[in-house]
Amino acid sequence: ISNNSGAQYEYASFLYNQGEMTEALKWLERSASLGEVKSELQLGVLYLKGSGLKRDVGKAKKWLEENNTFGMKIFVEEE
Repeated sequence: ISNNSGAQYEYASFLYNQGEMTEALKWLERSASLGEVKSELQLGVLYLKGSGLKRDVGKAKKWLEENNTFGMKIFVEEE
């Protein structure tokens, strides 16, 4: 699991569904740092919504832009 981004994403999803947000975020960030696009997208959405963590528009934009494989513009409304 240490270098398998897909397995890390699946484990993070399991932890998230169990309500273990802190541990899930740790594994999502590990997975995303290895280029797992599902993790990048999920992190972007979680940071944008502030779901289970402090809302952070900067981090949301970072992960959503990292995930932007289709060349779309990312518009995030700042507070």
